[in-house]
Amino acid sequence: VAPDSKSYLMRSDEESLLPQNINQPSSKVTPYTNFRTLICCFLVSFIIVGYWLVERSRNSIQNVQPFNSHCGINEAELVLLKNSNTSLDIPRCLDGSSPAYYIRRGFEDGEKKWVIHFEGGGWCYDLEACYLRSQTILGSSKKYSKCVGSNTLKFYMSHLKKENPLMHNWNTVLVKYCDASSYAGNAVNIFEGNTLYFKGQLNRDATIHHLLHSSGMNSASQVVLSGCSAGGLGVYLGIDQMASIVKAANPNTIVRGLSDSGFFLPHSSNQLARVTHLPFGRDEASVNGKINYAQAMRTVFQFANMTAGTHPECLKHAKNTKRAADDCVFAEHVARFIQTPTFALQPQYDQWQIIHVIGKNYSNEEVNEFGAKIVSKLKSQLLESSSLHGAFVDSCGHHCTSCSDKGENVWHGDHIQSTLDYHQNKKYTAAEAFSSWYAYSMKKPEPLTRNW
Repeated sequence: VAPDSKSYLMRSDEESLLPQNINQPSSKVTPYTNFRTLICCFLVSFIIVGYWLVERSRNSIQNVQPFNSHCGINEAELVLLKNSNTSLDIPRCLDGSSPAYYIRRGFEDGEKKWVIHFEGGGWCYDLEACYLRSQTILGSSKKYSKCVGSNTLKFYMSHLKKENPLMHNWNTVLVKYCDASSYAGNAVNIFEGNTLYFKGQLNRDATIHHLLHSSGMNSASQVVLSGCSAGGLGVYLGIDQMASIVKAANPNTIVRGLSDSGFFLPHSSNQLARVTHLPFGRDEASVNGKINYAQAMRTVFQFANMTAGTHPECLKHAKNTKRAADDCVFAEHVARFIQTPTFALQPQYDQWQIIHVIGKNYSNEEVNEFGAKIVSKLKSQLLESSSLHGAFVDSCGHHCTSCSDKGENVWHGDHIQSTLDYHQNKKYTAAEAFSSWYAYSMKKPEPLTRNW
């Protein structure tokens, strides 16, 4: 970054500030005088160049700082999508507060590249649970911090090249999850006199528009839309709609998807459900006292009106085949219609699904059957629908970017790697696999032969 010219160049009018009436004594020019003059010029030049390098270094550091001084280096700043309009049909969190995102600016060759990550956080399966959720950071922006740092912006949001080889210096956006509908709902409900706003689809689209028209993303060369868990499901449901908004602003922008642990199966269990209506609304998905994730999510689809934000081609197909529209709340029914090249990070033995979809009293047989179905559906519905889609599937018990209950990561950690790629004679971490797929997807290649 070139420093401000005023910081190290003498102004052209500064010569006029020198005294004009001083009689300068004459002096004889000698070799010693020439040598002294040369040394002085060298020292002045050295000081100027040194100052310029310091300024350049300082400015390059400022490049990765957020918008204002409230946040430190490598931290992201909170942006609220404020709207004074009293209409019900505007972006809102569950409690009516403003939706929000955090942004950290890119640097070097990442200045025109963006990764937008949609936060996860599950769902609430009835209006009472949703009201309790609206009193927390999963349903309200009132208590969001002004800045977040590396403890939050990690893995595919990390600024460290060794952790995030492809996107470490990109503009990084963390979209906060406060609508309880995987960024797809558009409804208003009342619980005991309290208004609940399920405005996920409006929040999602308004965030993309704000980034395009207020944060400079309209000049982006590349955009990755990512999400984890409920946010990962949101990527499956809405990536083509978001990509359309981006390309309407700039047709030359390349858009790709990254869904982490968002491939939830419509499964029903015979196990008894635990329903306590805790403040965070994290009760198990239950119907008539038993765990029934499939039916509970169909209920969420209805009361949150997720037809607004799910894939329109899925809805069209459901109508034409006389299937229920709420099929389109599940990735396995939406994936085949996705046109934007998308990469799935998906554990075969998804820890959250094992506990909350199968149930804590699971058997090995149930888990193995469930895991095999995840892989089968991911292959048939996503990977076989387009040669430009990709996936990294591991067999560890984890959810999103933590492996097991030890907090190990599956993004750049060497403890989880792919099977050997005989063409490249190497194994891949998830980060390396995504980077390799990303480069492949940019080349408009011939159909890919996949080895499983």
